Amino acid sequence: MRHRDADPDVAAVAEEEILFPLKRPSAGGLVLTVKTSSLAPGLATRLMGAIATGPWDAQPDDLERLEIPADLKDTNLIGALGPRGANFYDLVDTSTLSVVQGLGDAGGILVRFRDAWCTVASTSRQIPFRLDEVVARIRPLL
Repeated sequence: MRHRDADPDVAAVAEEEILFPLKRPSAGGLVLTVKTSSLAPGLATRLMGAIATGPWDAQPDDLERLEIPADLKDTNLIGALGPRGANFYDLVDTSTLSVVQGLGDAGGILVRFRDAWCTVASTSRQIPFRLDEVVARIRPLL
């Protein structure tokens, strides 16, 4: 578990996460936000995606909001951050993306790629981070 203490007047943010090596087409940074399958696409998921990719202090300085490709609209992918001007599919391949989209159902809402590493992290205690399910889902990538 990782704690982020940004301000002494604000409660610390705790994340559960798993880190693993991953080969992918680019070493460029990429952050994907996914939802659980039980949450239907619509206004709520669009708002969640906008908030997840907003210009917050905690966002990586070298990444900005990427447009989600049309073929991924109304899927479990609700937000993406990447390098300025990057092509989405140059940063992640479709087989990795198919695994990532199922991680929300195991409590892995944030998926961060950097160089040859990937982390899958929770974002709240309302959605339990089920480590055994996350590991089972990422096993094809290892």
